[in-house]
Amino acid sequence: MSNKPVPLTPQEVDALVARFKDVDTVQKLDLAAKQAATLAPRLRLRDLKTVAGVMQRVQTDIETGIGQLKQKLRATSDAMRVQRANLRRDAAQESGPLLDTLRAASAAVDPAETLGWDDPAWDASDPAALHAAYAAGRPLPDRLYAGTIGVRTASGLVTIPAFVPFIGRQRIVTLRSDKPESRLAMLQLLGALALRIHLTLPKMAEFVFLDPHNSGNTFRWANSFAKAEKTRDLHRRLDAIEAEFGRISSQYLDHKVSSFDQLAPSVRQREKLQIVCVADFPRGFDEVTAAKLLRFARNGMANGTYFLIHFDETAPMPRDIDLGQYPLWAPQQPATLGARIGEGAPDVLPTPARLESLLSRAAAFEPERAVLDISASGIGATDSWWSEDATWHVSAQIGHRGQSDPLTVMFGESRESFSIHGVLSATSGAGKSTLLHVLITTLACRYSPRELRFYLVDGKNGVEFAPYRSLPHAAVISLNTPPDLSRSLLVDLIEEMERRNALFRAHGVDGYRAFRERFPNETLPRLMLVIDEYQEVVEKDPDGDGSRRLIELAAKGRSAGIHLFCASQQFAPREMIGAREFMNNIHLRIAMKATAGSTGGITEFDAEGRQMIESLTAAGQVLVNAESGRAGHNVQGQVALLDRATRDDLIGKLREKAAQAGIDAVCVTLDGVEQPVFLETPAIARLLAGAPPDDDALAHLAATPERQGGFGLPGWHPVDRPVPVWLGRALDVHSYAAFALRRADDENVLIVGQNANARVGMMLATALSALAARGRADVGIGVVDNGLAPVWRALRDTVCAPAGIEFDSGEDEAGTLALLQRWADEAARRASLDHEGQHREPTRLLFVPDPLRTAGLVSNRSEQWGFEPSDAGRVLAQIMQNGPRVGLHVVMAIEQRRAFERVFDIRRQLDLFGHQVLMQMSADESLKLMGRPDAHALQSAGDRPVMALHHARGAGTSTVFKTYMSGDAPAVSPRENLSGALGAFAAALALDRTEEPA
Repeated sequence: MSNKPVPLTPQEVDALVARFKDVDTVQKLDLAAKQAATLAPRLRLRDLKTVAGVMQRVQTDIETGIGQLKQKLRATSDAMRVQRANLRRDAAQESGPLLDTLRAASAAVDPAETLGWDDPAWDASDPAALHAAYAAGRPLPDRLYAGTIGVRTASGLVTIPAFVPFIGRQRIVTLRSDKPESRLAMLQLLGALALRIHLTLPKMAEFVFLDPHNSGNTFRWANSFAKAEKTRDLHRRLDAIEAEFGRISSQYLDHKVSSFDQLAPSVRQREKLQIVCVADFPRGFDEVTAAKLLRFARNGMANGTYFLIHFDETAPMPRDIDLGQYPLWAPQQPATLGARIGEGAPDVLPTPARLESLLSRAAAFEPERAVLDISASGIGATDSWWSEDATWHVSAQIGHRGQSDPLTVMFGESRESFSIHGVLSATSGAGKSTLLHVLITTLACRYSPRELRFYLVDGKNGVEFAPYRSLPHAAVISLNTPPDLSRSLLVDLIEEMERRNALFRAHGVDGYRAFRERFPNETLPRLMLVIDEYQEVVEKDPDGDGSRRLIELAAKGRSAGIHLFCASQQFAPREMIGAREFMNNIHLRIAMKATAGSTGGITEFDAEGRQMIESLTAAGQVLVNAESGRAGHNVQGQVALLDRATRDDLIGKLREKAAQAGIDAVCVTLDGVEQPVFLETPAIARLLAGAPPDDDALAHLAATPERQGGFGLPGWHPVDRPVPVWLGRALDVHSYAAFALRRADDENVLIVGQNANARVGMMLATALSALAARGRADVGIGVVDNGLAPVWRALRDTVCAPAGIEFDSGEDEAGTLALLQRWADEAARRASLDHEGQHREPTRLLFVPDPLRTAGLVSNRSEQWGFEPSDAGRVLAQIMQNGPRVGLHVVMAIEQRRAFERVFDIRRQLDLFGHQVLMQMSADESLKLMGRPDAHALQSAGDRPVMALHHARGAGTSTVFKTYMSGDAPAVSPRENLSGALGAFAAALALDRTEEPA
């Protein structure tokens, strides 16, 4: 038989298709064709017919089996219908108790938990009362209303409220959707849950809404209470969420308290829950952000952070995400005997109008900030104050970490570590001032003024430290401090540091602690310099003096018991030269809330610290690191609050305690915008406290430095019968603008400036200085002033007349000329005396307040003869030339140089004024008067305070200072007005001053 294939006829093909139509024709025929092609060379037609017969029999057997199976299935279905009917009948009888339980549980639900949005109870609710109830201990809600579920039973439909787990249940709430309709329903439910939290926990939660897929549009309705975001970057937003619950964990949780809900209500009220609502997860998330979200949701619950996540199940989950490892919770369809749970009715957001009403009501409530009062700083009863010893260190509890653990800072050294200086960085409103007040008062209550003294320095616009003027621990207080004054304060501390180190060397000890241990009865308190806004120290400092002095104190202060605590909005000012060197000596670094986006530039903490600083979002939250910002040493806490009344009460009690202990601590008070007060000048107060000192006592006071209570006037020789004069306060801690009028040529005073109040103030100060130092019998006053201005009448009537002090004046042209002639004659008489006779003559001061107002003094000028002095001017010039060497001194005040030229020949008479006092003027005017342009920038910082420059022509020295003032408000305050203090001065001068000043 031939092996050639026999083709099938069309009829045969149709027959095969019909025969095999009940099987998978394509697969079967394909397989058969392949087998046939393989067998074709060996296959015979008879064999094919045999195979076809076998296949026919197999098909018949299959069809028979299928028929039998169908009969069995019909029988089983009938039996199941009967069984279901029996079950329904039995369930109708047995489900009664279960339904009763459901009804009872539903009835037990607090109606407030399930309020519909239109319920008028929302409008009658009191957020303040609700907030107070939680503060008083009301448990936080462990569930949230999510809608209703309908249960259909034989007896009808039972509707029960549905809840999702919340605080303390340790479940991540997920709302799932698998089609567009259910997505919208779940997003509505998500919004309703967030709104219910916002309204039922008033101002107790912060909300973070994550909607990367829809660019935040899902939650536009919640913009009014959503947490302000610093970035739209999803990675950074998630990191900020972790940083916040990490802060809670670090600050509060430990082996005793394992979750946020276990904290005491008073502690919880200082913090807020963090509620994170997520839409359309995992859309918009990559593998990293999705894993972060789920991990943070799991880890955040114990730390007060709760996630509500909408899952879009139509979106693929990023790879390597195993949902089984997270405690996810989703609404289920629980089966109950005899009751089928329906789809239910999930909660939805209210209508836009109702939503606006509810949100407006919630926004109107603003709770009082829950804070730690000052008791959290460990201040006990007054009898326990001053019980600490500062030999090793001083330390203060500034607040709490955790529920009640103390948050402490130290300055000095312990047996385990040392922390000498500190820097505080905080943005506006973070609580920086509160921390400074708590630190100062706590230290003052723990350590006596014999153990600790403060230098307190406010910035150029600051008066925060003003209340501490009466604190017995305050050595120096500087308010409204300009940069120059700040830098001079550093000089004062450096000088004290050098003095102490010299003392230690003299006693053979190597530092402060060793000295205190060897000489425990010696009083040598630690000194703490507290500077608010310390960046101003290095402002406008091209030579770097401020930076250099800060670095020197930071590097060397430890050995002398001197500590720095500097506060600003950044750790190291940008203008600071050598900031790294400075910060290398700052071990204590304290951070409070920072400005948005600034933490990335912080180099004073490592990455761990920067992340923790990012989480400081509320006033009073603080991060403390006493190990130069290194990881593992960051401690978070809450600063105690010290209100103004409590602070002032503490200062008063401390002052009383100091008085009882016999501590008479003197505080030097500086103010960058106030003019100095004459009677508060230490030297004047000392001179008025006892009998006028004799020549030897005056010489001793003059040679004693001002910081030690003296005048600080070197070159004082009793043979010259010098008279000390104070014109104002220099720009440093202890110095005043003072000089001595000696009996020598050119010892006259010229005051030039347009501020009349300052001119009169300095002239009065000259007269009163001489009277305080030399006494009523050794000083005489003369005034050349037509009409005699009220201030000079007050000097005559209030001070001179009652004390019997000589007062000579000329009030018209004839009187002026007569007065001047008397003084010229007196100069001639004294010149005729021998040295002994001249020495016994009293000092007399002739004041010329305004020569242009004095008739007869203005010179005569002509084009032909040039300058020609008046008769009175000629006599006055003689007094200026001949009087000083015999104790007659002229004190003249003019507005400007041209006024001088209208009375005198400036080329000849200007040199007769050895003391020139210049106020603000042009550089050219300054150059012509004193040979230098130095007076042109005296008021560069503004009109207040009024500044002047004293130039001693003979010595070539200059001193910039704030002037004494005399005048009326508002230009001069009553406290600053020297003419208003004449009565007090006269009273002190008239006392029985029989004792030498101490």
